Amino acid sequence: MVEALANKMDLPVDLSVRVKDKVQQTKGTVQAKVDEVRHHLHKGTEMLQGKAGEAKSLTHRAQTKVLAPVAGRIEGLGEMMRHRPVPAAAVVLGVLMVLGRLLRRKT
Repeated sequence: MVEALANKMDLPVDLSVRVKDKVQQTKGTVQAKVDEVRHHLHKGTEMLQGKAGEAKSLTHRAQTKVLAPVAGRIEGLGEMMRHRPVPAAAVVLGVLMVLGRLLRRKT
């Protein structure tokens, strides 16, 4: 392909060889970068999967330590927050405000 272009443009043979070498060098550089990016993505994916596993384990351990009725309500609240985040956030904010006032009165 490079030789055909060189012939059309009447380029000297040594220039067409240099162009061909540059094309090969560029292909090698691009392939090296692609391999590097793939490696980083693979490592990042492994790290995220590990962190997700740790979070799941911690959540499970926390749930086993909490009493069953409380754990059931927590799961229910989590489900409610996923489906209706705005009302859930308002409830949480209200509870925090009440707790803040109660704590201020005791001190």
